[in-house]
Amino acid sequence: MPQRPIGMRTGVLTLLAVTAVGTSLLVPTVSRATIMERVSLAELTHQASAIVIGRVESSGVRLAVRGQGLEPQTVSRLSVSQWLLGGPAPSVSIREIGGVSDQIAMRIEGTPSYRPGEEVLVFLCRDAEHVNDFRTCGMAQGKFTIVRGLPGVPSVAWRDLSELGFARWDERGMSVDAASPSAPVQLEAVLDVVRQTLAGATP
Repeated sequence: MPQRPIGMRTGVLTLLAVTAVGTSLLVPTVSRATIMERVSLAELTHQASAIVIGRVESSGVRLAVRGQGLEPQTVSRLSVSQWLLGGPAPSVSIREIGGVSDQIAMRIEGTPSYRPGEEVLVFLCRDAEHVNDFRTCGMAQGKFTIVRGLPGVPSVAWRDLSELGFARWDERGMSVDAASPSAPVQLEAVLDVVRQTLAGATP
């Protein structure tokens, strides 16, 4: 089953609402961490419905009706250069909760963002409500930004995990480890783990 956040520390959600009669501002104290389980590359591979390398073509906010209000959702489109799992299709659409529009803005810490022009390796799970869209598996854990090296220099991939806290359990109960800075790793090393997992081998 796809991993979901265990919880959010006080202030993870920042909400700004603009009404027709004025501006209402609600900003809780932000600790900037969503708490969830750490997911290995092999686990991400097993969870994913699709794994792709692609370049971000566009990213924009759409509003969805939620109860009596609106929920911003950011939809990003990737032009796919390589399918490791799933497909084939020339592009994929990734939908994440949160975003900024003229009416409302919302941010959930640990949600990956996609910038036009960025090349990425992403682990994607099907969106339960939007059958043509995906979401990023494991939140920010499922998105690698690719930096291509000069000729003869290996390409690298890195993740921004700074907005995540990782839960672990021992005899005293649950504790939370802050995510350490994510050092770049060679892209081929990441892809080797993915390919071995898909082939049924132990990475």
